[in-house]
Amino acid sequence: ERRAMLRANVTRFRSGLRDIGIDALGSAHIVPVRMGGATMAVAERLLARGHWAAGIRAPTVAPGSERVRFTVSAAHTADQIDRLLHDLAAVLKEIRHDNA
Repeated sequence: ERRAMLRANVTRFRSGLRDIGIDALGSAHIVPVRMGGATMAVAERLLARGHWAAGIRAPTVAPGSERVRFTVSAAHTADQIDRLLHDLAAVLKEIRHDNA
């Protein structure tokens, strides 16, 4: 039952990312998303909104392939996943606006 919930949550999150125009790497419950130079700003702004997502930057990954890593669990609710997707879209819009 928990495995089924995890699969459903991963599918919901990955589908939601595609819906907001984001391509995620891999296919597991750990979901890396390349953000390049905006990686740490995205991670920090998400944390300010109550979401923990790890910013992974050089030298851990190659320069230019910096990413934010999300971890989806069976314990997440649909509302939590949807709120994260909503907040991620808003954060990306803010960052684009700030850099315009």
